[in-house]
Amino acid sequence: MGFDLNRNFPDYFKTNMKHPQQETEAYKSWIAKENFVLSASLHGGALVVTYPFDNSPNAITQPYITAPALTPDTDVFKYLASSYASTHPTMHQGLPCKPGAAAFQNGTVNGAAWYPLVGGAQDYNYIWGGCLEITIEMSCCKYPPAAELPAHWEDHRLALLQLLGEARRGVRGMTVDGEGVPIPLAEMRIRNRDVGFKSSSRGEYWRILLPGDYIIEVYKGGYEPREIAFKVVDDKPTILNIVLKKVKVELPVNNRLEAKKRTGEHTRQNWGTGIKLEQKNTGEHPRQRESVESFEEDGAERQSGLLMKFTKTLANLLGR
Repeated sequence: MGFDLNRNFPDYFKTNMKHPQQETEAYKSWIAKENFVLSASLHGGALVVTYPFDNSPNAITQPYITAPALTPDTDVFKYLASSYASTHPTMHQGLPCKPGAAAFQNGTVNGAAWYPLVGGAQDYNYIWGGCLEITIEMSCCKYPPAAELPAHWEDHRLALLQLLGEARRGVRGMTVDGEGVPIPLAEMRIRNRDVGFKSSSRGEYWRILLPGDYIIEVYKGGYEPREIAFKVVDDKPTILNIVLKKVKVELPVNNRLEAKKRTGEHTRQNWGTGIKLEQKNTGEHPRQRESVESFEEDGAERQSGLLMKFTKTLANLLGR
């Protein structure tokens, strides 16, 4: 007996108790390695384009009630679905496949509004992969005969090409440091759209957006976070390269001492001030600061003694 892989993925709203299949794990690994921008899952059994979410919070307490479950990117999902359906010769008519079957306005529908399901691929790809995925139900016949496939291809060819072209819509660019070196796997999101995405292993990023004004938020460990306002227009993608500044990390005391020695800036007074500020920032008791100050004096005396011993030894070696 076969296994429905489109019920086998982790679910955003409900724990999926089905045992993961090898194909599912391979698909998840592929998504984790590649930064996909746009995706389509091809199905049969209806003539419609569905978009996330396929499941909803209501499915836990009210599993037999269907209602739309909308994402932060619903405007984009609706546009992608409508763009595909309107390019297909008949899908946009939204006609039912048979008497009593569902009809779909403009040939599109929210997945959960049609019927909720647990473990769907398009929700997983969107939440865990940061990729905008829609599902295309390509024919009323779930398993069309081979002789009918050329006709189905012709019906869907232009719509598929139209969908591919939408990958260029929105904003794209690079995440780099101050020297122009790519920064991989930076965490990114569009403000007020809580489903995030990442830059690629080469520092590239893409996000499909409709025309409008946006703010992109970028985070990466070791770098200062950034927020940048930008505009998206309809006729071309917005190119936005993002430069992240490295966080200035305060060196530990001993490392600061060595650095100041090398630059000729070290004095006992500076070293002591640095330690006191550090202890003050940590909120330690004054007695702890006294012990630190005592450590400073003892350390300075030990350094002075070692220097005298080294000088005497060097003089003996040179015969002085």
